[in-house]
Amino acid sequence: MVVGFGLMIRSYLSRLNLLLVPRISAVLIVVIVLYMLLSIVGYRMGLEGTLNVTYFPMIIIAWTIERMSVLWEEEGPREGMVQGGGSLLVAILAYLVMTDGRRSGDCGAPAARRGALPVRRRWFAGCP
Repeated sequence: MVVGFGLMIRSYLSRLNLLLVPRISAVLIVVIVLYMLLSIVGYRMGLEGTLNVTYFPMIIIAWTIERMSVLWEEEGPREGMVQGGGSLLVAILAYLVMTDGRRSGDCGAPAARRGALPVRRRWFAGCP
């Protein structure tokens, strides 16, 4: 949803003929506002996990929007969707590998508390 809305904003910004840095800044601001709105809606729905968003993923999303927009303009919509779908698939697989299929922040497992998991796996799972 965020990427789709960001692509719509990016297509509007391309008509303004902005340079790269102002265009990325505008897309980043839009992504931050979208995450803020999603956090507020999620909090009101009782989903407190939506409040745990850092800036780094926002920058990655902004660059993803920029890259998909360039692909869309240069290679066509089909290639943009194929590349975007591939990126989404890799992100899902990386998330599943890093969390072992558990929910993010689920450190209640006794093995994680005792330190039985290697440090790297605990860190990827968000455990202390």
